[in-house]
Amino acid sequence: LVMKRFGLLLVLFFSIFFFSCDEEEIIEGCTDPIACNYNSEATDLLVGSCDYPLDSVLEIVYSEDYVTGLINEDVISHIHLRNSSCESVEIKARKYFDDTEESSAYFCFADVCFGSTILTSPTTLFLESYEVDDYFKGYFNSSVEGIFEVTYRFYLNDNPSINIEKTITYEITSS
Repeated sequence: LVMKRFGLLLVLFFSIFFFSCDEEEIIEGCTDPIACNYNSEATDLLVGSCDYPLDSVLEIVYSEDYVTGLINEDVISHIHLRNSSCESVEIKARKYFDDTEESSAYFCFADVCFGSTILTSPTTLFLESYEVDDYFKGYFNSSVEGIFEVTYRFYLNDNPSINIEKTITYEITSS
C-alpha cells in the first residue's frame, strides 16, 4: 500500500512538474529599437535581420554597368533599386541620352515601358522601407558600331534633390 501511494505520488509529482512548465514562445526578429524593422514582440534577435536607415534614401543594389550587343538589336541592362530608409517612398526615373538617327535608348520602369522620346517616367514606383525593385531595364539600339553611354537618374517624386544616378555603357559591334 505504501508503495502504491509512493508510486502514485511520484507520478503526480512528475505530471505537475513536466506539464506546468510553460516554455516561453520564441519570436525571432529585430530587437533593436533604432532599426526600421524593430519588432517589440521579438524575444530572440535573428542575426542580420535589422535594417538600419542609410545616409542615402535610394540605393542601387545591382546593375549591369557594361553590356555588349550587336548592331540593330536591343541591348538590355538591368538596375535594381532599394529604398534604404524607414519610410515608404515614391520614385521617378529619368534618362539622359540624346537619340540620333543611328542610336536610341528607352527604358522600362514601374511595370511600364517608355519609348525613346520619353525622358522622364510619367509614372512613379512605390517602395516600402527596404523593399527592392528589380524591374528597371535600360534598352539601347544602334545601327552603327561604337561605345555609348546612357545615364539614368532615380529620384524621390516629392524631392528630386534626393537622387542616385547610374551610367550604363553599351558596346555595339557587328559580330
